[in-house]
Amino acid sequence: MDPSKDTQNYALERRYENPLVEKFEAEAAVNLSIASKEPDMTKAQIEALDAAIYGAGKGASTEFLRAVLDGYEKKYSAALVHLDNAVDNAGADSSDKYAAYYKAFYLMNRGVLRAEMIDFIASMQNNVQVLTMDDTHNTRARVKEQATTQYDYSEAIADLEAAAATVGNLPYIYFDLGNLYCLASEHISSIENYTKAIRLYPYMGDAYFNRGLVLIYLKDKEKGCIDLSRAGELGVQDAYAVIKKYCEEEKE
Repeated sequence: MDPSKDTQNYALERRYENPLVEKFEAEAAVNLSIASKEPDMTKAQIEALDAAIYGAGKGASTEFLRAVLDGYEKKYSAALVHLDNAVDNAGADSSDKYAAYYKAFYLMNRGVLRAEMIDFIASMQNNVQVLTMDDTHNTRARVKEQATTQYDYSEAIADLEAAAATVGNLPYIYFDLGNLYCLASEHISSIENYTKAIRLYPYMGDAYFNRGLVLIYLKDKEKGCIDLSRAGELGVQDAYAVIKKYCEEEKE
């Protein structure tokens, strides 16, 4: 018996399926999939994707694809421009009855991109070096003291909320909303959105994992540890290290 085969079968049986998502992916000029982690791509693969997108013509879907590739390469400003264009042009073809639904996908990605831009800026600010001069007139570099800053995720959240208002049955929107509300320190809203994601797709291990972490942060270890255990069962390996740190001590 091959354990890896059982794992693959388990994943296939519980793979998230949504006709609208599948239609959107099938119509794209390149292969698309919803994922919580970016794939590792070689320079040649990136160039091949760039060429395929360049040859796809114009329109909202092409702008979206360009944004995805620019975002992967950390070209955030260019990616945001393309996503703005995709959102603005999503309803240009009034004969396409799916245009409004596809716009939700563009809003979803724009919200996530805006959050990534904020996190990138925050990481840069926390690693700034400044020069000082001592009493011997020698210059020394030191890392600037980190300041506690509350970043504004309201635009990113608004994009995700607008996407949810259009496509209310997509669990990944609520998962992303859960993450954004957590970053904004709105933990109750964060938990509520992770719960919505789980209701729509009970096999989303990452949603259980993140909700468990927030619950533990809010001192609700019992419920948090149950979520982490379920996340581990669904294949989130990081859950076991957190369980060992917080939940086994609770049992003792």
